Amino acid sequence: MTKAKYDYMIVGGGSTGSVPANHLSADDLALPLNAARTHRHPLISIPDGCGVAAHSPGFARD
Repeated sequence: MTKAKYDYMIVGGGSTGSVPANHLSADDLALPLNAARTHRHPLISIPDGCGVAAHSPGFARD
């Protein structure tokens, strides 16, 4: 097995990390890393549920 070599490592695969990863990988090899938790609750995974979740105490964040 060969080791992969990267020119850049981008920490954060959301909107903040994906844009620089896209630009940097145009000429070089970039490795985006994302450690976000997955959301498995039905209110998050269906479009209509996001509005309900936004106003539910269990999902609200300050």
